[in-house]
Order: sequence, then structure tokens, then C-alpha cells
Amino acid sequence: MDNEQKEAILARIAEQSIATVWLQYVDIGGQVKGISLPAQRFAVICELGQTADGSSLDSVVRLRESDTVLRPDLGTFAVLPWADGVGRAARVICDVAMFNGRPFAGDPRQTLRRAVQFAAEMGYAYHVAQEIEFFVCERDGEGHLQPLPEDSESYFDLSLSRGAQLRLLIAKTLNEMGIAVTSSHHEVAPGQHEIDLEPAPALAAADQLMTLKYVARYLAHQQGLSITFMPKPFNEMSGSGLHIHQYLAGMSSPANLFGEPGHRTVSELAQHFIAGQLQHAASSLALLCPLVNSYKRLVSGYEAPATIIWAHENRSAFIRVPTVAPEHPEQARVEVRGGDPSCNPYLALAALLRAGLAGVRDNSPVPQPVEDYVYAFEEHERLPLGSLKLPLSLGEALQALSTSALMQETLGEYIFGRFIEMKRREWRTYQMHVSDWEQHTWWEHA
Repeated sequence: MDNEQKEAILARIAEQSIATVWLQYVDIGGQVKGISLPAQRFAVICELGQTADGSSLDSVVRLRESDTVLRPDLGTFAVLPWADGVGRAARVICDVAMFNGRPFAGDPRQTLRRAVQFAAEMGYAYHVAQEIEFFVCERDGEGHLQPLPEDSESYFDLSLSRGAQLRLLIAKTLNEMGIAVTSSHHEVAPGQHEIDLEPAPALAAADQLMTLKYVARYLAHQQGLSITFMPKPFNEMSGSGLHIHQYLAGMSSPANLFGEPGHRTVSELAQHFIAGQLQHAASSLALLCPLVNSYKRLVSGYEAPATIIWAHENRSAFIRVPTVAPEHPEQARVEVRGGDPSCNPYLALAALLRAGLAGVRDNSPVPQPVEDYVYAFEEHERLPLGSLKLPLSLGEALQALSTSALMQETLGEYIFGRFIEMKRREWRTYQMHVSDWEQHTWWEHA
């Protein structure tokens, strides 16, 4: 524990009259959990931690109670830029440990810490910038969520809707909390928006995504609106993705090691990293796209990827290498376009990092880029030579995950087993559900 940092936080709590501190952590399913405490107790918690039931991290797979301790990561302390009826509040993200001081095996944050440490032992630091898409909605007369009726704008349109104003408020609030927003804009579908975050070390990036979702939902609720990060909330509209821009740096220098002179080239290191992520795309997909609904976004006809390829301009590729100015190779990055914002970012980033590093370790050759828009290919058309389709359903993705030795090593036995069990329950429930569409289509014609 950094005593100087702790004292600075305690002084800030006193100066800003903070009444409540939220101890936040994330379960295996990617949901934020929390314990609130009077601010005057925070000094004690910094020393002793806060007892919590470790089974709360197991999401729906609760087998037994297990006592654990929340240990605040003081670098994540932030004052919430709003006040409610009980005064101002702050939050701090916690690691979960056992009483003997060892990390708790069910803590997703520790999963990413291990992957980052693995990269460090190879001499690399992993940096990530994220583009997060979402819909701003309200309920219609029948109680169904729909995009705001006044919002008919499309890609990059200037909008005066309540959704656009809410997006700007979210960006402002994040900046006040120390999370750098580089830009935001209207997305393709009515009511759909995007917020882009500045590159950050992987663990901080995962913390930032969880904070963005928490802040966005709170601010929307305050305005009588609803925000959804559901991958495919509406028929015949684009889905919401999470685009993850990545690069590796050296441990002793922040220089981007993916850069190479030329606007359409990346370094040999980056090419091996791409090859590894393509090789393990199917087995990591359940972590990037963890919902049954996720796979309704990954279909032909939209820009979401359906094929395991990489490209430069092709936005339907699983991985894209964006064009950069030839004089700025330090801006080179590898963009994974296959994920969505419903994922647990700690698990998703750990999987991507370990997959990329496997390609680096094995000097895996990268295939040729495919610039054709593969999302328009139908099943009867020939896929590009050597390419494979992504899993078409959560069931297929779980099968690929369950047979991956690399993903089991990445997640650890505890999270690997519980994540698969939890998601298989969801898949079985979905398989048994009879939808309105099925009844409408086949009630009289079956």
C-alpha cells in the first residue's frame, strides 16, 4: 500500500466532503458489484480490506460461499461528479484476495493481471484503445424499449437529440473522472452512438470500460432514459460493437513496436501478433461475444465480421490494420472488430493478449489480407482461400473455447470452468425458448 497515495486520497475525501465510498469489483459475467461504506471507514479498509462473499463473483454459478477480501486499488480512486440525496460519493475498483493474501482465483481482474505479467516476462507492455457503441432508448406506450423517436440521424450526422446530449454529458463526466475521451459521434443506426477512449495499459483500459458503462447507465437513468450495450437490440438495424485497438511497447520504453515505415505496413512483430489472434479467434470468441444475442450481430449484410480474416480497408474483417500517415508509424495499431460491449473486458483482453503472444512466440506467419467485403458472402459462395467462418452461435463458440488449452491456461481452471458452465446454461435456456417469431411463422403452417 502506497502510504503517500493513501494520505492524498484521505485528504481529498475530507476536502470534498465525500460521504460514501463504493468498493467496486467485477464478476465473471462482467457485471459490476459493489459495497458502500461511510467515507470515514476508508482508512481502515485500506489497511485491512473489506470482507466479501467470493461466490458473488461466480455470477449464476454459485456453488458455495467463500470468504474473500476486497483490496482497493488506490490508482482507480475517483470522485463521482454528481451528488444524490446522501451527499457526494467516490468509487475505487478492488482486487479480490483470499485471507492468506493470495489472489482469489475467481477474480477476472487477476486474470488480466496474469496475462499482462506474462507479456512483461516476454519484454512487452500491452496498450489498448477502445471504441464503444451503444443505443440510447426510451419506452414506448406499451413499455417496449425503442430508439429515441426524434433521433433519425445516421453515421457521423450532427444531432440535437437527447441521445446526443447524453453522449456529450457522458464524455464530459468521464473526463472529469480522469478517463480521457478522444472523440464521440453518432453511429449508423437511429439512436446509436459511439465513445472512443485514449490508449491505456490493458488493466486500466478494462477498468475504464466498466466505468463508462456504469456512468452511462447512471446518467441515462437520471434523465429518464435507458442505455443498452446489448450487441443486437433491434431488428434490421446495425448492432453495437466494441472495437479494440492494440499495440505492444517495450517494458523500458513507451515506443510503439507495431510501427513500420509506410502507411499500410506494420512490423514483423505485429504480423506475428495478428497471426496468433487469427489462429485463436474461434476459441476466444465466446469471451469477446458472450451473449446468445451477440451472434445475431455477427451475420452477413452488416459490417460486423463473420469470417476470420484481416485487412486494411475491409471493415468486415475480424482484424483490421488502420491506415496511418507514413511519417507517424508510432500510430500503428491492430484493431480487433469482432468483440462487443457486453463482454467482460478483463477476460476478453487477457484472451486477446495471450493469443497474440502465442503468435509472437511461435513466429506464426500471417496470411494475406482480404480486402473484399466478406460480410456480403452467402453460405453458397466460396469464402476467401484459407479463411474460416467465425462460430455462428454461442453454442459453437463455447465448443471452441472448451477445447482450447491456451484459453484454459489464460483464464485459470476456476474461471474457465465457471464461465463455460454459466454460458452453457444460457445456451440451453435459449434453445428451449419458443419465440414470438416462431409462433407467428409456424403456428398454422407446421
